[in-house]
Amino acid sequence: MESKEIYVVPSKEDFVKQANAISRAVYTMPVMARRLIYFAMAQVRPEDKEFMDVVMQVGDVVRALGLSDGAENYQAIRDAARTCAKWIIEIEQPDGGWELYGWLSYASYDPKSDTITLRLNDPLRPYILNLQEAYSILRISDIAKIQSRHALRWYELIMSRRGQADKNGRWWVDYSIAEIRHLLKIGPNEYARTSSLRNKVIDYPLTEINEANVGIVVTPEYIRRRRNLWGVRVQVQIIHDGDPKPVAPLTKEQEAGDRFIELHRDRYTQILEQLKTQQDLPGMSWASAGMRELALRAEAMKILKEELSKEAGKCGRGRPRRPEP
Repeated sequence: MESKEIYVVPSKEDFVKQANAISRAVYTMPVMARRLIYFAMAQVRPEDKEFMDVVMQVGDVVRALGLSDGAENYQAIRDAARTCAKWIIEIEQPDGGWELYGWLSYASYDPKSDTITLRLNDPLRPYILNLQEAYSILRISDIAKIQSRHALRWYELIMSRRGQADKNGRWWVDYSIAEIRHLLKIGPNEYARTSSLRNKVIDYPLTEINEANVGIVVTPEYIRRRRNLWGVRVQVQIIHDGDPKPVAPLTKEQEAGDRFIELHRDRYTQILEQLKTQQDLPGMSWASAGMRELALRAEAMKILKEELSKEAGKCGRGRPRRPEP
């Protein structure tokens, strides 16, 4: 049986009623492809019994996301539509089992009308149609502000716990490093150094969420066991338009970093200035000024520590000479 078609004009006013099981699922995918799936999910209505073919003009998607009217953005959306169907989501079950689904059962592009067509995968119906509980509301206007895939996954995970907020709009979520790797599908050879994973998978994405102005402020508190980084607790505070953003106290890691920089201020400043004259750090071309500053600080500290380690190694070579009689 052929699916019915629905021609839509996506809007930043759209929202997604997303099951917490999806928000807390195991998956990763490029941000643009995920945005297209959000648009398809946003067209679902409470009375729907099946998924329809959602038809959207590429130009309407560009405008709904607030992107510039350039050829590269149009092509990015066409390319994302082509890849949407290949991504897999793993939904874990209460008994320890799991279920794997493709997000879409059908995707197409019509060059004559410059439209893309997406059909959500039928087995996902229990997690999308007629949701009565255990879901969160995600607004397209907020999703459009988030640029990196790790930040988008953190946003989903955090918002899936919003029902735990107290009367002041505060709640928190805990994740171990092992859980973060699992949920975000980060392989064992990716970000092998804990400091790299902390910067690029936790600090940068959470900073991005704060700078995106999506109605929450998040603050990481790192959890250590026997001096090793075990996980992170993310404190969350709802803020409304016009509210001042709460200023989070420095974490222990930030305080230690400040002390290290102060001990080696001159050389750190030299390295930082050299980095600023170079092109963007890999994967940071899209980032805000605040995130670039955070990334440059981390890279400068990394280079400085490597220099100090090499110097210490040179000084320690060979046996110390005995004093001459």
